[in-house]
Amino acid sequence: RKKMTEFVYKATTPPQRVGKIQYCVFDGSQMQSMAYVNCTQTQFYKSETMDPLEDGVLDRRMGVSDQKTKCETCLQSLKVCPGHFGVVKLELPVFHVGYFRAVLTIL
Repeated sequence: RKKMTEFVYKATTPPQRVGKIQYCVFDGSQMQSMAYVNCTQTQFYKSETMDPLEDGVLDRRMGVSDQKTKCETCLQSLKVCPGHFGVVKLELPVFHVGYFRAVLTIL
């Protein structure tokens, strides 16, 4: 069995210069409007078939994780599908520790 460090990634395209990177944080209503799936199931798989459970965190409408299956949203393969948003409603607020310093600076 190979270790993760033994796998070598070989790029199929030449290196590109990155001109710009932009990111933002979405609020809850924005995420909800962009979501393809409301993840409400606590199980990952259907017990009889072991297929990903609809409305679960592995729902195929958010993309797939194997070469044989197609995404149920865009009907593309793993290689082409960018993945699609899903939302998990939490009972209590969860704070991203990576944003604490920025939030404190703004406040």
